[in-house]
Amino acid sequence: MKKLFALVLIVCLLALTSACQKQDYFNRVSQIRSEVFVGESQTFLVKAYLESREYPLQADGFTGELKDFLIIKLTYKSGENSLINDLSADFSIDKQYSVTFAFKPDADAYVATTAIDQIPNDSVMTITVNYGNSHENATLNAVNDGAISYRKALDAVTNAKKSLLSALTDSDADFEIMLRLIYEKPNLYYYVGIVETEYTTAYLVNDKYEIIAEKRLKNQ
Repeated sequence: MKKLFALVLIVCLLALTSACQKQDYFNRVSQIRSEVFVGESQTFLVKAYLESREYPLQADGFTGELKDFLIIKLTYKSGENSLINDLSADFSIDKQYSVTFAFKPDADAYVATTAIDQIPNDSVMTITVNYGNSHENATLNAVNDGAISYRKALDAVTNAKKSLLSALTDSDADFEIMLRLIYEKPNLYYYVGIVETEYTTAYLVNDKYEIIAEKRLKNQ
């Protein structure tokens, strides 16, 4: 009788523990922009974004395999972007990389995206910008360097929006989560997007892990 009681007690405790366990939504993450580097050359302002993300990146509610990427954006320091057809850059992380830029009107910048073998731990990186017969070096410095955590930003949203996430999970709906570090000098934020097949609910989280803005948008 004692053994039976002990067995029932253990089963009840296990059920209680399971019920109290926090839901981990990290397996739903399809994009993590973990660092932004900023700097300049003689001619250009330069930003570089480190990301782990699915490829291709699509706001469709489905999470793909994550791979590491570096995105570089160039704008003229003069403020007026004139078209250049042979703009490229060289940089080294674990090996040497070379990228070619294309002008993106929606970003009003020259943009290059390349897969990299691993996310670097360094807080400084140097790129060489090439255009025509000119070559300019730009030293870029990390703006985050661990000051704000994407894990904690995600926790802030999942804790505050349990009803939304529970409804999505209970209904077996398709959704993914996108995490993007945002740098608005001198402030750091995380964009946390809960992306369903048709709509995205976007949250802005500050460095105190408070949700300071929220918006629901139809996916493009």
